[in-house]
Amino acid sequence: MSSITVASANIPANEKSSNEIDLGTSSLVALEMPEAFNGTTITFQSKAKPQINTKSNQASEDWDDVYDSGGTQVSWTVAANRVVVPTAAHAAALAPLRYIRLVAATGQNPGREFRLILKEN
Repeated sequence: MSSITVASANIPANEKSSNEIDLGTSSLVALEMPEAFNGTTITFQSKAKPQINTKSNQASEDWDDVYDSGGTQVSWTVAANRVVVPTAAHAAALAPLRYIRLVAATGQNPGREFRLILKEN
């Protein structure tokens, strides 16, 4: 039986992108939206592995937008104070990814915290 866990992601004030989320061997099965989210869509960015700048010990910003095999950017329609689950196609597009971050179409002021519901593969 697979287990369900919850991870947090934060979009800082006046920003559009969240911190890095390491999905490990889990898949994103739902996104709990904050009560006062500004906007109607969330897209995703990913990278293959965390990259650390050895001089500053900071993660580099080598993120790519996530697209499905048909060339369409993976975008979830969202609203404040909802739990949103992906369509089957979006779940399949995100399934092989390990490191992701959430991207809002508009800046968030103040910052927002999201809860990601993950299912162990």
